[in-house]
Amino acid sequence: MGYIRYPFCDKVIHNKRKYVKILNRFKLHLKNRGLSQHTIKSYITTAYRFYAWIEQVYGKLEITAITFPVISNYHYNLMENNNSAATINHTIDVLNIFFSWAQTEGIIKVNPVTGIKRMAVQENTSQWLDQVEQDILIREVQRHGKSRDLVLVMLLLYTGLRIAEAVSLRLTDITFSKHSGFIRVPQHQGDKFREVPLNTTLLRELQSYINETPQKWLFPGRRGGHITTRTAEKIVAKYGQLVKINVTPKMLRHTFGKKLVDSGENLNRVATLMGYSTKNAVTRYTES
Repeated sequence: MGYIRYPFCDKVIHNKRKYVKILNRFKLHLKNRGLSQHTIKSYITTAYRFYAWIEQVYGKLEITAITFPVISNYHYNLMENNNSAATINHTIDVLNIFFSWAQTEGIIKVNPVTGIKRMAVQENTSQWLDQVEQDILIREVQRHGKSRDLVLVMLLLYTGLRIAEAVSLRLTDITFSKHSGFIRVPQHQGDKFREVPLNTTLLRELQSYINETPQKWLFPGRRGGHITTRTAEKIVAKYGQLVKINVTPKMLRHTFGKKLVDSGENLNRVATLMGYSTKNAVTRYTES
């Protein structure tokens, strides 16, 4: 089935500088909202990918000429190319955010994504999340959660800590330097511990959160101790329900291990970072 063409598509521009300028304004808007660099990059990449498709199919449209049928056609194209439901929903969500912002700014009169239905997402039976699912999860926590929830989810996803290790962290277990940091995770054997580095995204969120939480525990509870593992599991599950994925702390831990192995990290190093005594425990992450 070929693409459908519409009469309004004759309205073209001779370069895409105008669209790029609009995207730069949108990017600044996302920064001002406090979104992470990773999330901003995902949004802008999605918007550019959509524009590239527009050029290929319709020519160079003015943003005001992008209407519901165009978005519907793109939605169909994504399905025809066997993208997952999660990927398609992420794309539509990002375009909806972009065009809603453009409408608020007076750039367009009507959001063309309005009326596009999200696809049903099958229950995730995988041991880990793919990159799109990770982006969607983080975005939903940023939208609907408090800073504690965002730090908890990011901590599990970006350090691979066990849930019991995460909830029992003290502020003294975290070390910051100017552009880096690490967590000292106590081990069961005496005074031993392992050091897990912090990526820049988590580092920034942790620093901001700790400034707001000058207490003994990273995740303080109601009675002077830390939150329980059960409480943490409920927090993670809540955001999993929002994105229609059965997310657990163990799945986030496995995602961390899988990403390291896929990036070419040595299996012994992965095992050490995750607190395993042998690399045999992480060979599962070599599976496709």
